Amino acid sequence: MTSETQIEQSGESKCCESTVEALRALESAKRDLKVAEEIRGLDPQLSAEMSEKAEYDKRRAEERLRVDAVPPIGPAGEFCRPTRQRTVGAVVSSRKPDAITLEASLERLDLIAKTGHYALGLDLAQELKARNSKEKMLAHGMGVTYARAMKLFAEADMQTHPVAKISHINAGDRLFRTFIDAMLAFDKVRSGGTQRVEVRYVNVYPGGQAIVGSVRTGGRGRRRKRRGG
Repeated sequence: MTSETQIEQSGESKCCESTVEALRALESAKRDLKVAEEIRGLDPQLSAEMSEKAEYDKRRAEERLRVDAVPPIGPAGEFCRPTRQRTVGAVVSSRKPDAITLEASLERLDLIAKTGHYALGLDLAQELKARNSKEKMLAHGMGVTYARAMKLFAEADMQTHPVAKISHINAGDRLFRTFIDAMLAFDKVRSGGTQRVEVRYVNVYPGGQAIVGSVRTGGRGRRRKRRGG
């Protein structure tokens, strides 16, 4: 690992710590504002002082969470880490993210890169046109799950012992079923968990009849006569 890479990773770690500290400060300020509101009737002066300080802390925390420079957007809508060379396929973002959104995007990319299936996950996210963090996470997970399942199936063919072969096939089958479940979950997230139910109304007028189900016509068989009628 080069010293330049070490410096870059050190900078990322400090940036992450700074964001966490800002989030904690923001939550603390919000709690103080709530307490100040609750004690207003008991001690107006203390409430005003506490509220003023909490508002100041809240503004400072929000400023720390802002991102001054808008980073470029790379593949699958994820933000790119600023580098000396422009990332291939990156485009300039029209929206300005906060520090949490930016770090979450970078963390998703780092995590999927560590799995070794970076291209599969991002390709699926692009194909599905993932629109938010939930959809991107699902797409990345689906890509990794699919790759691991295929590897297990491939390794099964190389096993000489029947038990090992069956074990690999079963493990791959479970992973592939997980992949299918994730696809269904993605559809559910995108549709908002709603289901479409089609209801058809048939008007039956006096003297008419309605048949529910499939109707088959064109038969040549004779109608059997009822006994006793």
